[in-house]
Amino acid sequence: MKNLWLLLTLLLAACGPQLRTNYNLLPPKTASGQLCANNCAFMANTCVTNCRAMSNQCTDVDYNSSFGYGTGWARRGSFVGATIGAPLSGTDCSSRTCEENCLAAARQCHLNCGGTITQQTVCVANCPGQ
Repeated sequence: MKNLWLLLTLLLAACGPQLRTNYNLLPPKTASGQLCANNCAFMANTCVTNCRAMSNQCTDVDYNSSFGYGTGWARRGSFVGATIGAPLSGTDCSSRTCEENCLAAARQCHLNCGGTITQQTVCVANCPGQ
């Protein structure tokens, strides 16, 4: 009975609205602040590019099987007992968390340069009244 309530709660939570926060970065007023903010944006783009490259390497079976670190995905004969195509050691090869960290650091950098940020939370799925 306890498991049924847990399952029902999870199913109802999955039906709730999905929200996304949009950020609008307003430039600093000084020229030096604007240069600083431009550097923040450049570093954020580089960081996101690196996240995506690491994600691609993580899912590259030839890359991972040659190192044997237990990351990425299993392939035939690379790990005894591993299911082919299954993630190894619970590793998540998605770049999402890494990218979110890059963007959060970029927003903080932008603020440190004298810029301001406005944010707006919007419903993107399962919105009330849809």
